[in-house]
Amino acid sequence: MKSAIVKLLLPLTLLLVLSACTPSYHFKVDAISDGAMQTEGSFFIVSGNPELKESDLRFREAATLVQTALEGKGFYRSPDVASADMLVEISFGMGEPREVLESRSYPETYWRPGFSYAIRIPVYDKSGNLISFQTRVVREPSRSYTYWEERLDSTTLFEKHFTIEAFDNRPGAPRQQPQQLWSVVIGNSDSSDNLRQYLPYMIAAALPYIGLDTGSQIYVSVRPDDPTVQFLRYPDSGALQD
Repeated sequence: MKSAIVKLLLPLTLLLVLSACTPSYHFKVDAISDGAMQTEGSFFIVSGNPELKESDLRFREAATLVQTALEGKGFYRSPDVASADMLVEISFGMGEPREVLESRSYPETYWRPGFSYAIRIPVYDKSGNLISFQTRVVREPSRSYTYWEERLDSTTLFEKHFTIEAFDNRPGAPRQQPQQLWSVVIGNSDSSDNLRQYLPYMIAAALPYIGLDTGSQIYVSVRPDDPTVQFLRYPDSGALQD
């Protein structure tokens, strides 16, 4: 029985250790709203970037993630623009790479080889008289010393951004200058230039703040195994948990 318990605990322990070592994705999130809590209604997603066509496969992939996020919040997709309560504009992209200098600590290890030396030890009789000397060999083991050295390294950073904006599209709402209901801006700056890989994590970072106001820019971390990411990728696998 004890052997069976150990066999069950070892994979679980390994999973917890690997999970703790898995790096997270870090984002800046800035959400704002008009003060009215938006928890229901229909929406239709359009491109907020003239250069990003709605027929573009990249737009459609991003729009599907946003649609899943909005449906997870209680909204539902309208079949067309005219019947939608909200017009949701999305835009995303990546800025020009920039070089930055970062100070990093590097370990420098030095080895001191072992060596031997002889010492003479006096030998006395019971009366305290010196009668002879004994030779003893002392062996010092090899030792290592580690020093941390500060160096300046050049790193290329890629600025990634994603914006989701909702506008009032109900009957009677102004069309020329529609009222903005809420907006969420997500940003990330790191050494990865794979924007497509980051899209589910950016939407997962934004999802809790859709329709809300963060008051200021906040920092959000998303783990690769975050349930929200799994929900966005596979919405049929289960309901989104608050």
